[in-house]
Amino acid sequence: MVLEKNILDSLLEWAKVQLSLLGEETNFEIEPLREEASSRKYFRLKLPNKSLVLVSSSSEIDSSLKFASLSSEFLNKGINVPEVYSFDKSQGFMLIEDFGENLYQDLLNEENEQQFYESAFDELIKIQKLDLKYPNKLDQDTALEQMNLFEDWFLDKYLSINPKPSEKDCINSAYQFILNGFFAQPQVTCHFDFETRNLMQLSSNETGILDFQDAVIGPIFLDVASLIKDLYQNRDVHKEKELLLLYTDKALESQLLDVNSSKDWSLWLDMAGMQRQLRILGTLVRLHLRDKKSFRLIDLPKTLDYLIDASKRYKELSEFSNFLEKVSFMLNKKDLKVT
Repeated sequence: MVLEKNILDSLLEWAKVQLSLLGEETNFEIEPLREEASSRKYFRLKLPNKSLVLVSSSSEIDSSLKFASLSSEFLNKGINVPEVYSFDKSQGFMLIEDFGENLYQDLLNEENEQQFYESAFDELIKIQKLDLKYPNKLDQDTALEQMNLFEDWFLDKYLSINPKPSEKDCINSAYQFILNGFFAQPQVTCHFDFETRNLMQLSSNETGILDFQDAVIGPIFLDVASLIKDLYQNRDVHKEKELLLLYTDKALESQLLDVNSSKDWSLWLDMAGMQRQLRILGTLVRLHLRDKKSFRLIDLPKTLDYLIDASKRYKELSEFSNFLEKVSFMLNKKDLKVT
């Protein structure tokens, strides 16, 4: 994880000052944490009696402002997110609580998944019931713009696929069908990236939540789809249905869903998943081509597989499904190894 020396020096000097103000030891060991899609850089500060996370986000100060604001708002409602101890708005430096290393992405298995998903959905319900003070709303124009990344970056710039007019009509028709199901749902507060790489098992065995700065008002099944159709877990349709039932039981009890809409829940889940997967295919390629970050290319095949599987369930998407099969053939020719 590379950070310019002058920025790193400033970051470490700032950290020492903040630690002193917090009454903590100023002697520490530092280690870089995982690479992220954003330009933010994360480091673990190992103090004699605890550890904290140091963040540098000089090019994403607005995002850090949202993180700090939402952290306070979420914590006030009992949602398990890291506390922000210090924040320098001018430099984009943050000192935050360290949730450790127990990522759901690494820990989930058949023995613990029931417990983990129960806990994750409990936290999600808290988020969905939250009335944000300054909410951003995911509207139809924004959702469509996100889906268009599939064509602009994944098809065109990465696979060099230029859809024929009939294929373009098919894509547009699919987009409209997806958006209809996407926005027919109740609108709630969404994390926006509620997947296992952003969830942690805390020492209390509760779920800790990371990377929540993009929270929006959006479809209720957006975060549910992020978790059930997670890129880092292997599960069949039967398991998806089990997890959907686990969530909907909790949502009914919390009065977030009405039983009269139950016939639509599977559709809503699939449409939320497809909107997300179209966005992700474009976003990951943009990350690779524009930002020179290729570590997520390996997620492209599974993302596309989710999209194909869901499209096969709906006669309105049969032509789109056939088109995606051709796209999959082209993707299989690509070398996705990160060099």
